[in-house]
Amino acid sequence: MMIREPWFRQSLRAAMEALAMVLALTLTLALVMPLAIRPSLAAQGSAPPDTIVIFEAGSLVSPIGAVAAGFTARTGIAVRSESGGSLAQARKLTVEHRIPDILALADAEVIPQLLIPTYTGWYARFARNRVVIAYSDRARGASKMSDSTWWKVLTSAGVSAVRSDPNLDPGGYRAVIAARLAERYYQKPGLARELLDHSVLYSFFPGRANPDSLLRSGSVDYAWTYESYALDKGLHFQRLPAEVDLSDPTDSTIYASVSLRVAGATDRDTITVRGTPIIYGLTIPRSAPHHAAAVRFVNYLLSPEGRDALRRGHMEPLMPPVLVGDVPADINVTRH
Repeated sequence: MMIREPWFRQSLRAAMEALAMVLALTLTLALVMPLAIRPSLAAQGSAPPDTIVIFEAGSLVSPIGAVAAGFTARTGIAVRSESGGSLAQARKLTVEHRIPDILALADAEVIPQLLIPTYTGWYARFARNRVVIAYSDRARGASKMSDSTWWKVLTSAGVSAVRSDPNLDPGGYRAVIAARLAERYYQKPGLARELLDHSVLYSFFPGRANPDSLLRSGSVDYAWTYESYALDKGLHFQRLPAEVDLSDPTDSTIYASVSLRVAGATDRDTITVRGTPIIYGLTIPRSAPHHAAAVRFVNYLLSPEGRDALRRGHMEPLMPPVLVGDVPADINVTRH
């Protein structure tokens, strides 16, 4: 007579045999196919080999986009970008330890202050801009805007303006510097505080608020921004005196008389920023995942074709671009 095992022993034995098979298969895969598994883990969150990643200033979205279109058409290399305030972009490296292929910022001086020598040893100054006051057809007091009255309009009762956060974005600290320069230029004690008190930060508004949407919706009347942005968005804008708008190298001494402290490489330290002519800068980090492709992009951006693309994005290229530091030999521009 055949004696059968109790049902629970049969179930237990079957389960143990199945577990043994799974373990054996897992061990075999670990020994035979390690290289088939690990690359997918290493590449998680990074760009494909035919794509470069750029961390760019918000005001560079259109200009870099125009350059990228021509570059991709010529080389077949795709470009993926992340935009935002230039200080916030630099902290993606210093705080989050994320390394892009290229970093392109609205203030070239952020690179030596926050990223050299740890993350890079060089940078290129490649474009210029100016601070303006942008507005839409809905702005209160717009009919009174002029070279001599803009500050009176911005400080009028019921008028509101918007500016970016100085701790995240050079556009934010440049608005503060321009307001202080205006106070000196017009010899109106207290004017800077009045101008800044009549403006709020973008972060006051929900979502990813930007000057274009806030102005067109009537949420605010005016915005401290860059001329390139106003041109790109088709906004009205008022230019400021050269002694105020941070555009003229001949006024560098006047600009440098104003400074403020903002958050630095982390939220635990600060740096001093001074008024300087607005110059954009870019670099390739030492650990860029696609260094050779990044060099090709930078060379294209700094070429006559790239400069033409910047102009199509309403950005004024620096002529000639200026290279500073330990520049790689394969960057094909005159060094400084």
